[in-house]
Amino acid sequence: ENCLELKRLIDPIIAESKIILKKKEQFEASLNNFSTWTHSCVQLNMIFNEFCENPEDYALVGLLQITAILEFSLGNVYKSKTRQLPPHLLKDVLIELSELDCFNEHQIFLLQVLVGTSKGINLRNVSWHGFIDRLEPSYLTFLFVILISYGKQLQGKLMVVTRYRDDLVDWKISLDDAD
Repeated sequence: ENCLELKRLIDPIIAESKIILKKKEQFEASLNNFSTWTHSCVQLNMIFNEFCENPEDYALVGLLQITAILEFSLGNVYKSKTRQLPPHLLKDVLIELSELDCFNEHQIFLLQVLVGTSKGINLRNVSWHGFIDRLEPSYLTFLFVILISYGKQLQGKLMVVTRYRDDLVDWKISLDDAD
């Protein structure tokens, strides 16, 4: 019931994020400027370009890719701030980060609602477990907006995020390889 109410409240905001696809070059510049904290700029540009070419078909794959990058990168933020190993689950990393002074509470809350907890929409798990086979593209554009807003927040605080975890391997998902 809470999830449906949250979805009703957040859907109009998410729908507005579709404008990104109409301003690709401008948004791509923001992505390049404010995604360095993830240490995944190349992968994020690949995801964004694939998504721009075919938003309807790539939104679901892009969601899974960008949430993996976010989880990985937020763990690095946690470790950079606390010098301790981050929790293993995204929902736990978000809870821990909400108690630190890295992001404002609204930024953390949005990510918790969208992908980080079973009390929200939980798009990542719903997608990963196959409960949906299509995703409205504006959800992925909104995740890009959140990622950039995190980067702006970190740059504003002059926080350097060190990469503590090994690189994630090969982001290019090819349907040809499935044969």
